[in-house]
Amino acid sequence: DSIKFCNLLSEKYKLIKCYKILNDKVVCDFESNGFRLPTYIEWIFAASDPYVDLNNEFSGANGSVINRKLNDYVWYSSNSLNSSHMVGSKKPNNTGIYDMSGNVWEWCWNSLAGIKKNSNENGIDFNEKHRIICGGSWDSSAENCKIGNYSKFKYNHSANNIGFRVIRVII
Repeated sequence: DSIKFCNLLSEKYKLIKCYKILNDKVVCDFESNGFRLPTYIEWIFAASDPYVDLNNEFSGANGSVINRKLNDYVWYSSNSLNSSHMVGSKKPNNTGIYDMSGNVWEWCWNSLAGIKKNSNENGIDFNEKHRIICGGSWDSSAENCKIGNYSKFKYNHSANNIGFRVIRVII
């Protein structure tokens, strides 16, 4: 569904779609100017405030001040009341991006096998039926909301604690 959404959004804005669906495989054209899911590395870059503070364990909050700041930036199991929340209801990270840690896990383009192999196919191993999800969610512990934490989920399944963020690279 997220792939179809990205293609529809690209069509709406008269951009070149990033995704081509070929039988049971999806191929991403990274040279396209349309909308797409971020790769794992792009997601980490956006979450980690790379130009401001590389020491942040959470997007917008440093682990050394976790007791004071985590609740200002992250929806997680200790403060979410067992539900996701409207995007932007917590503070953004230093680059102005909201909800990179907590609220809902976010799909990335990469498969787990693609990351581990440092795949040359833009992070995809087509035999792998799982994709990377990042950021933790409203039902995650604080530890699972750290920037470098990720999990995997079957690409053709959904859950109420998983969402997606679209990106567009301007070329």
